[in-house]
Amino acid sequence: LRTKIKKVWIVRCGTFVQRPSGVIVFLCCADESEFRDFVASISMFQHNVKAAHAYPIHVYHDGFLAPAERESALRAAAGPLQLRLESFAFEQGPGAEKAPLRLHTRDGHSWSMGYRNMCRFFSRQIFDRAELKSYDYVWRLDTDSFLFDTLSYDPIDLLHRTGKDYGYMTILAEPDEVVAGLAEAYAAYLTSSGVKEAQPALTKAKNRIFYTNFEVTRLGIWRNDKYAALFRAIDNAGGIYTSRWGDAAIHLLNVAAHVPAERTVRFDDVPYWHQYFVNAPAE
Repeated sequence: LRTKIKKVWIVRCGTFVQRPSGVIVFLCCADESEFRDFVASISMFQHNVKAAHAYPIHVYHDGFLAPAERESALRAAAGPLQLRLESFAFEQGPGAEKAPLRLHTRDGHSWSMGYRNMCRFFSRQIFDRAELKSYDYVWRLDTDSFLFDTLSYDPIDLLHRTGKDYGYMTILAEPDEVVAGLAEAYAAYLTSSGVKEAQPALTKAKNRIFYTNFEVTRLGIWRNDKYAALFRAIDNAGGIYTSRWGDAAIHLLNVAAHVPAERTVRFDDVPYWHQYFVNAPAE
């Protein structure tokens, strides 16, 4: 069956313009603490974000939201938002069979198998989901992404109007241990493919990542042969499971390799809080 999308129109300068085909996605939840964060996050989102009501919101879960009381609590917090709960199973990749169930790193962190499954999900699996095939743009947020003040414009529409492919909040750096070997896998891809980096400045400093708990992107940059080849090279190396290569690092490498700087945008004017990171724009 062909997915039907309701056409939504917006008024700009007295002219009716069709809103871009976009979707908002979350992945929920590892435990009750994350679920409590998500309830607060989605409530804040529907109150503060003007564009929240314009797009369907797909909430992916591996059975966590099956209990009726959890679904009810989430829908109550979301109010009139268009929630679509999507139960699915993670698809593991190379390296998972030999990786420990919990990966301990020298900085005191430990990474569950579920966390590493999530990294692979947001690096590839989500872009292949059948229910997202008809959309052109996706806005991804985490369950503990808090938009704590008014966001009056539509980030998806901004990408569409300005011809951008990727929008991000900020760039950070990962510890060496969790990206060990990733730069080598990336370099091997560039050599074998003959691709010349579109944005070499992004990889000039080591271990850089996009903070992907807030990102807006045109789906076309993930649904093409170039990204398929890049992801295959990274995935086959096994580091997603053996070292905890994250989707944040992998997304930056795709943009660095294939997306020109003029087709990226930083959302530095969005009131946003995620864990230790706070973006509080000056009025």
